Amino acid sequence: LAAALTFSIGAVKIFPMTVQAAEVPQSEIQNSKEATTHGGFTVTGPITGGEHGWAFGCYFGDISKLGYIEEEYFLEGEAQHYQPAEGTKLTENGMWTLEAADTAPYKTRFIVRRPKDPDKFNGIVIVEWANVSGGYDLSLVSTPGIYDEGFAYVSVMTQRNGVYGFEENPQGLVYWDEERYGSLNIPDDGLSYDIFTQAARAIGPDRPKTGIDPMGGLDVKMLFAMGESQSGGRLLSYANGIQPIENTFDAIITL
Repeated sequence: LAAALTFSIGAVKIFPMTVQAAEVPQSEIQNSKEATTHGGFTVTGPITGGEHGWAFGCYFGDISKLGYIEEEYFLEGEAQHYQPAEGTKLTENGMWTLEAADTAPYKTRFIVRRPKDPDKFNGIVIVEWANVSGGYDLSLVSTPGIYDEGFAYVSVMTQRNGVYGFEENPQGLVYWDEERYGSLNIPDDGLSYDIFTQAARAIGPDRPKTGIDPMGGLDVKMLFAMGESQSGGRLLSYANGIQPIENTFDAIITL
Protein backbone atom coordinates (compact mmCIF):
# COMPACT_ATOMS: atom_id res chain seq x y z
CA LEU A 1 0.00 0.00 0.00
CA ALA A 2 1.45 3.35 -1.01
CA ALA A 3 -0.19 4.96 1.99
CA ALA A 4 1.97 2.84 4.24
CA LEU A 5 4.99 4.89 3.24
CA THR A 6 3.46 7.98 4.84
CA PHE A 7 2.63 6.15 8.08
CA SER A 8 -1.01 7.22 7.83
CA ILE A 9 -2.98 3.99 7.66
CA GLY A 10 -6.65 3.61 8.53
CA ALA A 11 -8.91 0.74 9.56
CA VAL A 12 -6.19 -1.09 11.47
CA LYS A 13 -6.30 -2.46 15.00
CA ILE A 14 -3.80 -4.08 17.35
CA PHE A 15 -4.65 -7.65 18.26
CA PRO A 16 -2.34 -8.82 21.09
CA MET A 17 -2.73 -12.52 21.85
CA THR A 18 -3.68 -13.59 25.36
CA VAL A 19 -2.26 -17.10 25.42
CA GLN A 20 -0.68 -18.72 28.45
CA ALA A 21 3.10 -18.86 28.24
CA ALA A 22 4.34 -22.44 28.25
CA GLU A 23 7.47 -23.64 29.99
CA VAL A 24 10.45 -23.16 27.72
CA PRO A 25 12.73 -26.16 27.19
CA GLN A 26 16.31 -25.21 27.96
CA SER A 27 19.49 -26.31 26.20
CA GLU A 28 22.95 -25.01 25.45
CA ILE A 29 23.52 -23.22 22.15
CA GLN A 30 26.87 -23.27 20.41
CA ASN A 31 27.89 -19.69 19.57
CA SER A 32 31.04 -18.53 17.84
CA LYS A 33 31.09 -15.26 19.81
CA GLU A 34 30.01 -14.08 23.23
CA ALA A 35 26.89 -12.00 23.74
CA THR A 36 27.05 -8.22 23.74
CA THR A 37 24.35 -6.06 25.33
CA HIS A 38 23.39 -2.74 23.72
CA GLY A 39 20.54 -0.45 24.72
CA GLY A 40 18.60 -2.95 26.79
CA PHE A 41 18.87 -5.95 24.46
CA THR A 42 21.50 -8.60 23.84
CA VAL A 43 22.71 -9.81 20.45
CA THR A 44 24.31 -13.26 20.33
CA GLY A 45 25.93 -14.98 17.39
CA PRO A 46 26.49 -15.89 14.70
CA ILE A 47 24.61 -19.00 15.80
CA THR A 48 25.92 -22.41 14.78
CA GLY A 49 25.33 -26.03 15.77
CA GLY A 50 22.08 -27.75 16.57
CA GLU A 51 20.58 -31.06 15.50
CA HIS A 52 20.38 -30.01 11.84
CA GLY A 53 23.45 -27.80 11.74
CA TRP A 54 21.78 -24.96 9.87
CA ALA A 55 19.21 -22.23 10.48
CA PHE A 56 15.54 -22.92 9.83
CA GLY A 57 14.53 -20.96 6.74
CA CYS A 58 18.10 -20.48 5.54
CA TYR A 59 18.78 -19.55 1.91
CA PHE A 60 17.96 -22.44 -0.42
CA GLY A 61 21.18 -22.89 -2.32
CA ASP A 62 24.66 -21.41 -2.15
CA ILE A 63 24.20 -17.74 -1.28
CA SER A 64 27.94 -17.13 -1.64
CA LYS A 65 27.47 -17.43 -5.40
CA LEU A 66 25.46 -14.20 -5.15
CA GLY A 67 28.26 -12.49 -3.27
CA TYR A 68 26.29 -12.62 -0.02
CA ILE A 69 26.84 -13.85 3.53
CA GLU A 70 24.03 -15.39 5.58
CA GLU A 71 24.16 -15.51 9.40
CA GLU A 72 21.69 -16.13 12.21
CA TYR A 73 21.61 -14.20 15.49
CA PHE A 74 19.68 -14.36 18.73
CA LEU A 75 18.12 -11.24 20.25
CA GLU A 76 16.91 -11.08 23.83
CA GLY A 77 15.93 -8.58 26.47
CA GLU A 78 12.85 -6.90 27.93
CA ALA A 79 10.11 -5.91 25.46
CA GLN A 80 7.20 -3.66 26.28
CA HIS A 81 3.52 -3.94 25.55
CA TYR A 82 1.66 -0.88 24.28
CA GLN A 83 -1.74 0.47 25.22
CA PRO A 84 -3.87 3.42 24.06
CA ALA A 85 -3.00 6.61 25.91
CA GLU A 86 -5.61 7.87 28.33
CA GLY A 87 -8.63 9.15 26.44
CA THR A 88 -7.46 7.59 23.16
CA LYS A 89 -9.46 5.10 21.10
CA LEU A 90 -8.19 2.86 18.30
CA THR A 91 -10.25 4.63 15.66
CA GLU A 92 -10.57 3.56 12.04
CA ASN A 93 -8.58 6.53 10.75
CA GLY A 94 -5.42 5.10 12.28
CA MET A 95 -4.54 8.32 14.11
CA TRP A 96 -3.56 6.58 17.32
CA THR A 97 -1.68 7.70 20.39
CA LEU A 98 -0.12 4.77 22.23
CA GLU A 99 2.04 4.57 25.32
CA ALA A 100 4.28 1.93 26.86
CA ALA A 101 2.71 -0.49 29.31
CA ASP A 102 4.25 -3.42 31.20
CA THR A 103 7.26 -5.40 29.98
CA ALA A 104 8.24 -9.06 29.75
CA PRO A 105 11.45 -10.93 28.88
CA TYR A 106 11.83 -12.48 25.45
CA LYS A 107 14.38 -14.23 23.28
CA THR A 108 14.08 -14.60 19.52
CA ARG A 109 16.16 -14.99 16.39
CA PHE A 110 16.78 -13.07 13.18
CA ILE A 111 18.53 -14.00 9.94
CA VAL A 112 20.85 -11.59 8.13
CA ARG A 113 21.82 -11.74 4.45
CA ARG A 114 24.28 -9.04 3.47
CA PRO A 115 26.74 -8.36 0.65
CA LYS A 116 30.20 -9.72 1.33
CA ASP A 117 31.76 -6.76 -0.46
CA PRO A 118 30.81 -3.46 1.26
CA ASP A 119 31.08 -1.68 -2.09
CA LYS A 120 28.17 -3.79 -3.38
CA PHE A 121 25.86 -2.65 -0.58
CA ASN A 122 23.32 0.02 -1.56
CA GLY A 123 22.86 1.21 2.02
CA ILE A 124 19.31 -0.12 2.51
CA VAL A 125 18.27 -3.01 4.75
CA ILE A 126 14.93 -4.67 4.06
CA VAL A 127 13.58 -5.88 7.41
CA GLU A 128 10.83 -8.47 7.11
CA TRP A 129 8.29 -9.22 9.83
CA ALA A 130 8.43 -12.99 9.39
CA ASN A 131 5.05 -14.63 8.81
CA VAL A 132 3.96 -17.29 11.34
CA SER A 133 0.41 -18.01 10.13
CA GLY A 134 1.39 -21.59 9.27
CA GLY A 135 2.67 -22.29 12.78
CA TYR A 136 6.34 -21.74 11.92
CA ASP A 137 8.68 -18.92 10.88
CA LEU A 138 8.36 -18.11 7.17
CA SER A 139 10.04 -15.38 5.10
CA LEU A 140 8.31 -14.40 1.86
CA VAL A 141 9.94 -11.28 0.43
CA SER A 142 13.51 -12.53 -0.07
CA THR A 143 13.43 -12.30 -3.87
CA PRO A 144 16.28 -12.29 -6.44
CA GLY A 145 15.90 -8.54 -6.96
CA ILE A 146 17.07 -7.91 -3.40
CA TYR A 147 20.43 -9.48 -4.14
CA ASP A 148 20.71 -8.13 -7.69
CA GLU A 149 20.38 -4.56 -6.42
CA GLY A 150 22.69 -4.81 -3.39
CA PHE A 151 20.14 -4.65 -0.58
CA ALA A 152 20.77 -6.31 2.75
CA TYR A 153 17.94 -8.46 4.06
CA VAL A 154 16.92 -9.31 7.63
CA SER A 155 14.07 -11.60 8.69
CA VAL A 156 12.87 -11.09 12.27
CA MET A 157 10.73 -13.58 14.18
CA THR A 158 8.50 -11.45 16.40
CA GLN A 159 5.56 -13.72 17.31
CA ARG A 160 4.89 -16.66 19.60
CA ASN A 161 3.81 -19.04 16.83
CA GLY A 162 7.28 -18.90 15.34
CA VAL A 163 8.74 -20.26 18.56
CA TYR A 164 6.14 -22.88 19.51
CA GLY A 165 3.67 -23.26 16.64
CA PHE A 166 0.17 -24.57 17.19
CA GLU A 167 -0.71 -26.84 20.11
CA GLU A 168 -1.71 -29.61 17.70
CA ASN A 169 1.22 -30.83 15.60
CA PRO A 170 3.58 -28.01 16.74
CA GLN A 171 6.21 -27.02 14.17
CA GLY A 172 7.81 -24.00 15.83
CA LEU A 173 11.55 -23.61 16.09
CA VAL A 174 11.87 -25.22 19.53
CA TYR A 175 10.31 -28.40 18.15
CA TRP A 176 12.20 -28.38 14.86
CA ASP A 177 15.60 -28.14 16.57
CA GLU A 178 15.49 -28.01 20.37
CA GLU A 179 19.27 -28.13 20.64
CA ARG A 180 19.63 -24.93 18.61
CA TYR A 181 16.43 -23.08 19.52
CA GLY A 182 15.36 -24.46 22.89
CA SER A 183 16.17 -21.24 24.74
CA LEU A 184 13.89 -19.05 22.61
CA ASN A 185 10.74 -17.60 24.17
CA ILE A 186 8.10 -15.06 23.15
CA PRO A 187 5.39 -15.07 25.86
CA ASP A 188 2.69 -13.32 23.79
CA ASP A 189 2.21 -11.42 20.56
CA GLY A 190 1.66 -8.12 22.34
CA LEU A 191 5.45 -7.93 22.63
CA SER A 192 5.93 -8.27 18.87
CA TYR A 193 5.95 -4.54 18.17
CA ASP A 194 8.78 -3.72 20.55
CA ILE A 195 10.71 -6.84 19.52
CA PHE A 196 10.59 -5.59 15.92
CA THR A 197 11.85 -2.17 17.04
CA GLN A 198 14.71 -3.65 19.04
CA ALA A 199 15.76 -5.85 16.13
CA ALA A 200 15.80 -2.80 13.86
CA ARG A 201 18.04 -0.94 16.32
CA ALA A 202 20.43 -3.88 16.38
CA ILE A 203 21.01 -3.55 12.61
CA GLY A 204 20.24 0.11 11.88
CA PRO A 205 22.36 3.18 11.11
CA ASP A 206 22.83 4.08 14.79
CA ARG A 207 23.67 0.59 16.04
CA PRO A 208 26.82 0.17 18.12
CA LYS A 209 29.51 -1.28 15.86
CA THR A 210 31.72 -2.57 18.66
CA GLY A 211 31.47 -6.17 19.80
CA ILE A 212 28.97 -8.18 17.78
CA ASP A 213 27.75 -6.37 14.66
CA PRO A 214 25.22 -8.43 12.66
CA MET A 215 25.78 -6.12 9.68
CA GLY A 216 29.51 -6.75 9.56
CA GLY A 217 30.42 -3.07 9.65
CA LEU A 218 28.26 -2.12 6.66
CA ASP A 219 27.29 1.56 6.40
CA VAL A 220 23.52 1.26 6.80
CA LYS A 221 21.64 4.34 5.57
CA MET A 222 17.97 3.31 5.69
CA LEU A 223 15.66 0.59 7.00
CA PHE A 224 12.61 -0.54 5.00
CA ALA A 225 10.08 -2.65 6.94
CA MET A 226 8.07 -5.22 5.00
CA GLY A 227 5.32 -7.67 5.91
CA GLU A 228 2.65 -9.69 4.15
CA SER A 229 -0.75 -11.15 5.03
CA GLN A 230 -1.10 -11.45 8.82
CA SER A 231 2.35 -9.92 9.26
CA GLY A 232 1.31 -7.05 7.03
CA GLY A 233 -1.70 -6.36 9.22
CA ARG A 234 0.44 -6.19 12.33
CA LEU A 235 2.94 -4.03 10.48
CA LEU A 236 0.17 -1.58 9.62
CA SER A 237 -0.68 -1.45 13.31
CA TYR A 238 3.01 -0.72 13.90
CA ALA A 239 2.81 2.13 11.38
CA ASN A 240 -0.24 3.59 13.10
CA GLY A 241 0.90 3.43 16.69
CA ILE A 242 4.58 2.57 17.12
CA GLN A 243 6.39 4.30 14.26
CA PRO A 244 5.25 7.78 15.42
CA ILE A 245 6.78 7.02 18.83
CA GLU A 246 9.96 5.17 17.88
CA ASN A 247 10.67 6.60 14.38
CA THR A 248 12.56 3.45 13.53
CA PHE A 249 11.95 2.92 9.82
CA ASP A 250 12.36 5.06 6.71
CA ALA A 251 9.57 3.18 4.89
CA ILE A 252 6.91 0.64 5.79
CA ILE A 253 5.58 -1.55 2.99
CA THR A 254 2.85 -4.21 3.26
CA LEU A 255 1.93 -6.89 0.75
